[in-house]
Amino acid sequence: MNEADILPEAVEGSPTQRVASTEPVDNAPSTQGTQATVKVAGATTGPKVIRIPDWYPYLMVPIFAAMMATAIANFDIVLCASCACFGIVALKIMTVPEAVRCIELEVYIMVAFSLGLGAAMEKSGLAELLGYFVSSANIRGFPLFLLIAATTGIITNVVTNKACAQVMFPIVYSIYHELGIDPMAGVMLLVVNTSMALCTPYGFATNLIIMGPGGYTPKDFVKFGLPLNLFMIVATSLMASISYNQW
Repeated sequence: MNEADILPEAVEGSPTQRVASTEPVDNAPSTQGTQATVKVAGATTGPKVIRIPDWYPYLMVPIFAAMMATAIANFDIVLCASCACFGIVALKIMTVPEAVRCIELEVYIMVAFSLGLGAAMEKSGLAELLGYFVSSANIRGFPLFLLIAATTGIITNVVTNKACAQVMFPIVYSIYHELGIDPMAGVMLLVVNTSMALCTPYGFATNLIIMGPGGYTPKDFVKFGLPLNLFMIVATSLMASISYNQW
Protein backbone atom coordinates (compact mmCIF):
# COMPACT_ATOMS: atom_id res chain seq x y z
CA MET A 1 0.00 0.00 0.00
CA ASN A 2 1.49 3.31 -1.02
CA GLU A 3 1.26 6.67 0.72
CA ALA A 4 -1.48 8.04 -1.54
CA ASP A 5 -3.76 5.17 -0.54
CA ILE A 6 -3.35 6.04 3.15
CA LEU A 7 -3.98 9.78 2.68
CA PRO A 8 -5.67 10.74 -0.59
CA GLU A 9 -5.71 14.41 0.44
CA ALA A 10 -1.91 14.56 0.64
CA VAL A 11 -0.07 16.58 -1.97
CA GLU A 12 2.60 14.76 -3.90
CA GLY A 13 6.11 15.49 -2.66
CA SER A 14 4.94 16.50 0.85
CA PRO A 15 5.35 13.42 3.09
CA THR A 16 4.67 15.37 6.31
CA GLN A 17 1.67 17.42 5.22
CA ARG A 18 -0.95 18.12 7.92
CA VAL A 19 -4.59 18.91 7.15
CA ALA A 20 -6.78 20.35 9.92
CA SER A 21 -10.53 20.54 10.12
CA THR A 22 -12.83 21.83 12.87
CA GLU A 23 -15.75 19.60 11.87
CA PRO A 24 -16.91 17.17 14.60
CA VAL A 25 -15.90 13.53 14.28
CA ASP A 26 -18.59 10.85 14.09
CA ASN A 27 -17.13 8.72 16.89
CA ALA A 28 -16.64 11.71 19.23
CA PRO A 29 -19.40 13.00 21.50
CA SER A 30 -20.87 16.34 20.38
CA THR A 31 -20.88 17.68 23.94
CA GLN A 32 -17.09 17.67 24.30
CA GLY A 33 -16.57 21.17 22.87
CA THR A 34 -14.93 22.22 19.64
CA GLN A 35 -12.71 19.57 18.08
CA ALA A 36 -10.04 19.73 15.42
CA THR A 37 -9.24 16.73 13.17
CA VAL A 38 -5.58 16.38 12.19
CA LYS A 39 -4.40 13.96 9.48
CA VAL A 40 -0.71 13.23 9.08
CA ALA A 41 0.64 11.80 5.83
CA GLY A 42 2.20 8.40 6.20
CA ALA A 43 0.23 7.54 9.34
CA THR A 44 -1.36 4.10 9.66
CA THR A 45 -3.89 5.11 12.32
CA GLY A 46 -7.01 7.22 12.03
CA PRO A 47 -7.13 11.00 12.23
CA LYS A 48 -6.04 12.58 15.51
CA VAL A 49 -8.66 14.66 17.33
CA ILE A 50 -7.53 17.78 19.17
CA ARG A 51 -10.20 19.00 21.59
CA ILE A 52 -10.47 22.70 22.40
CA PRO A 53 -11.66 23.05 26.03
CA ASP A 54 -15.11 24.44 26.66
CA TRP A 55 -13.67 27.04 29.05
CA TYR A 56 -11.31 28.49 26.45
CA PRO A 57 -13.61 31.39 25.35
CA TYR A 58 -13.89 32.43 29.01
CA LEU A 59 -10.27 33.56 28.89
CA MET A 60 -11.77 36.91 27.95
CA VAL A 61 -12.78 37.34 31.60
CA PRO A 62 -9.23 37.46 33.08
CA ILE A 63 -8.12 39.55 30.09
CA PHE A 64 -10.87 42.06 30.84
CA ALA A 65 -10.00 42.00 34.56
CA ALA A 66 -6.33 42.67 33.76
CA MET A 67 -7.33 45.56 31.51
CA MET A 68 -9.47 47.12 34.26
CA ALA A 69 -6.75 46.62 36.89
CA THR A 70 -4.09 48.33 34.77
CA ALA A 71 -6.47 51.16 33.90
CA ILE A 72 -7.27 51.69 37.60
CA ALA A 73 -3.51 51.72 38.27
CA ASN A 74 -3.29 54.92 36.18
CA PHE A 75 -2.13 53.37 32.93
CA ASP A 76 -3.50 54.78 29.69
CA ILE A 77 -6.91 53.18 29.24
CA VAL A 78 -6.64 53.33 25.44
CA LEU A 79 -3.37 51.37 25.58
CA CYS A 80 -4.86 48.87 28.03
CA ALA A 81 -7.91 48.29 25.85
CA SER A 82 -5.76 47.92 22.74
CA CYS A 83 -3.57 45.30 24.43
CA ALA A 84 -6.67 43.41 25.61
CA CYS A 85 -8.10 43.36 22.07
CA PHE A 86 -4.77 42.19 20.67
CA GLY A 87 -4.59 39.41 23.28
CA ILE A 88 -8.09 38.18 22.44
CA VAL A 89 -7.25 38.00 18.74
CA ALA A 90 -3.78 36.53 19.33
CA LEU A 91 -5.22 33.72 21.48
CA LYS A 92 -7.80 33.09 18.74
CA ILE A 93 -10.68 33.60 21.13
CA MET A 94 -12.08 35.84 18.44
CA THR A 95 -11.04 36.16 14.81
CA VAL A 96 -10.16 39.46 13.16
CA PRO A 97 -13.36 39.55 11.05
CA GLU A 98 -15.46 38.90 14.18
CA ALA A 99 -13.64 41.72 16.02
CA VAL A 100 -14.24 44.11 13.12
CA ARG A 101 -17.93 43.24 13.07
CA CYS A 102 -18.16 44.14 16.78
CA ILE A 103 -17.23 47.76 16.02
CA GLU A 104 -20.40 49.85 15.97
CA LEU A 105 -19.71 52.66 13.52
CA GLU A 106 -23.08 54.19 14.37
CA VAL A 107 -21.80 54.91 17.88
CA TYR A 108 -18.87 56.98 16.62
CA ILE A 109 -21.05 58.83 14.14
CA MET A 110 -23.68 59.70 16.74
CA VAL A 111 -21.03 60.83 19.27
CA ALA A 112 -19.53 63.13 16.64
CA PHE A 113 -22.95 64.62 15.85
CA SER A 114 -23.82 65.04 19.54
CA LEU A 115 -20.60 66.96 20.14
CA GLY A 116 -21.48 69.24 17.23
CA LEU A 117 -24.97 69.68 18.64
CA GLY A 118 -23.55 70.69 22.00
CA ALA A 119 -21.25 73.26 20.40
CA ALA A 120 -24.19 74.66 18.40
CA MET A 121 -26.25 74.91 21.58
CA GLU A 122 -23.55 76.97 23.26
CA LYS A 123 -22.68 79.22 20.31
CA SER A 124 -26.29 79.90 19.30
CA GLY A 125 -27.07 81.29 22.74
CA LEU A 126 -29.66 78.64 23.65
CA ALA A 127 -27.71 77.64 26.75
CA GLU A 128 -27.48 81.28 27.85
CA LEU A 129 -31.22 81.69 27.28
CA LEU A 130 -31.97 78.75 29.57
CA GLY A 131 -29.61 80.18 32.16
CA TYR A 132 -31.31 83.56 32.00
CA PHE A 133 -34.68 81.85 32.47
CA VAL A 134 -33.42 80.14 35.62
CA SER A 135 -31.76 83.23 37.09
CA SER A 136 -34.76 85.51 36.43
CA ALA A 137 -37.30 83.18 38.05
CA ASN A 138 -36.70 84.81 41.47
CA ILE A 139 -37.53 81.71 43.48
CA ARG A 140 -35.74 79.74 46.16
CA GLY A 141 -35.94 76.51 48.13
CA PHE A 142 -37.69 73.49 46.67
CA PRO A 143 -39.07 75.30 43.56
CA LEU A 144 -35.54 76.50 42.74
CA PHE A 145 -34.23 72.97 43.12
CA LEU A 146 -36.91 71.72 40.74
CA LEU A 147 -36.04 74.38 38.19
CA ILE A 148 -32.29 73.66 38.37
CA ALA A 149 -32.86 69.91 38.10
CA ALA A 150 -35.27 70.26 35.17
CA THR A 151 -33.02 72.65 33.25
CA THR A 152 -29.99 70.46 33.86
CA GLY A 153 -31.96 67.39 32.76
CA ILE A 154 -32.92 69.05 29.48
CA ILE A 155 -29.37 70.11 28.65
CA THR A 156 -27.65 66.87 29.69
CA ASN A 157 -29.96 64.84 27.43
CA VAL A 158 -28.79 66.86 24.43
CA VAL A 159 -25.09 67.38 25.14
CA THR A 160 -22.55 65.49 27.21
CA ASN A 161 -22.63 65.74 31.01
CA LYS A 162 -19.31 67.59 31.00
CA ALA A 163 -20.63 70.26 28.64
CA CYS A 164 -23.81 70.51 30.71
CA ALA A 165 -21.81 71.11 33.89
CA GLN A 166 -19.72 73.78 32.16
CA VAL A 167 -22.87 75.60 31.07
CA MET A 168 -24.90 75.29 34.28
CA PHE A 169 -22.31 75.68 37.05
CA PRO A 170 -21.69 79.44 36.58
CA ILE A 171 -25.45 80.02 36.40
CA VAL A 172 -26.22 78.08 39.58
CA TYR A 173 -23.34 79.66 41.46
CA SER A 174 -24.39 83.19 40.47
CA ILE A 175 -28.02 82.55 41.50
CA TYR A 176 -27.03 81.44 45.00
CA HIS A 177 -24.50 84.25 45.28
CA GLU A 178 -27.23 86.80 44.56
CA LEU A 179 -29.56 85.14 47.08
CA GLY A 180 -26.81 85.10 49.71
CA ILE A 181 -27.18 81.34 50.26
CA ASP A 182 -24.53 78.65 50.40
CA PRO A 183 -24.40 77.27 46.81
CA MET A 184 -23.41 73.75 47.90
CA ALA A 185 -27.00 72.48 47.69
CA GLY A 186 -27.49 73.74 44.15
CA VAL A 187 -24.07 72.52 43.03
CA MET A 188 -24.64 69.03 44.41
CA LEU A 189 -28.05 68.89 42.74
CA LEU A 190 -26.44 70.00 39.49
CA VAL A 191 -23.73 67.34 39.70
CA VAL A 192 -26.26 64.56 40.28
CA ASN A 193 -28.59 65.62 37.47
CA THR A 194 -25.82 65.97 34.89
CA SER A 195 -25.69 62.15 34.99
CA MET A 196 -29.42 61.76 34.36
CA ALA A 197 -29.28 61.52 30.56
CA LEU A 198 -31.91 58.79 30.42
CA CYS A 199 -34.39 59.74 27.69
CA THR A 200 -32.01 60.19 24.74
CA PRO A 201 -29.06 58.12 23.51
CA TYR A 202 -26.86 61.19 23.03
CA GLY A 203 -26.07 62.34 26.56
CA PHE A 204 -24.01 59.30 27.55
CA ALA A 205 -21.57 57.26 25.49
CA THR A 206 -22.83 54.16 27.33
CA ASN A 207 -26.31 54.81 25.93
CA LEU A 208 -24.88 54.74 22.43
CA ILE A 209 -22.81 51.63 23.14
CA ILE A 210 -25.84 49.55 24.15
CA MET A 211 -28.08 51.06 21.48
CA GLY A 212 -26.61 49.02 18.62
CA PRO A 213 -26.18 45.57 20.21
CA GLY A 214 -29.51 45.87 22.05
CA GLY A 215 -31.41 46.91 18.95
CA TYR A 216 -32.83 49.99 20.68
CA THR A 217 -34.12 53.12 18.94
CA PRO A 218 -34.34 56.73 20.22
CA LYS A 219 -38.05 56.11 20.71
CA ASP A 220 -37.25 53.36 23.22
CA PHE A 221 -35.11 55.74 25.26
CA VAL A 222 -37.93 58.29 25.37
CA LYS A 223 -40.52 55.65 26.23
CA PHE A 224 -38.66 54.23 29.22
CA GLY A 225 -36.25 57.03 30.10
CA LEU A 226 -38.58 60.04 30.20
CA PRO A 227 -40.70 58.80 33.14
CA LEU A 228 -37.51 57.87 35.00
CA ASN A 229 -36.01 61.29 34.22
CA LEU A 230 -39.09 63.06 35.60
CA PHE A 231 -39.05 60.89 38.72
CA MET A 232 -35.36 61.60 39.35
CA ILE A 233 -35.87 65.36 38.94
CA VAL A 234 -38.50 65.36 41.68
CA ALA A 235 -36.65 62.86 43.88
CA THR A 236 -33.28 64.63 43.78
CA SER A 237 -34.91 68.01 44.39
CA LEU A 238 -36.78 66.60 47.37
CA MET A 239 -33.60 65.01 48.76
CA ALA A 240 -31.71 68.32 48.38
CA SER A 241 -34.48 70.18 50.25
CA ILE A 242 -34.46 67.64 53.08
CA SER A 243 -30.66 67.44 53.32
CA TYR A 244 -30.05 71.21 53.30
CA ASN A 245 -33.36 72.23 54.94
CA GLN A 246 -34.28 74.63 52.16
CA TRP A 247 -38.00 74.75 51.35
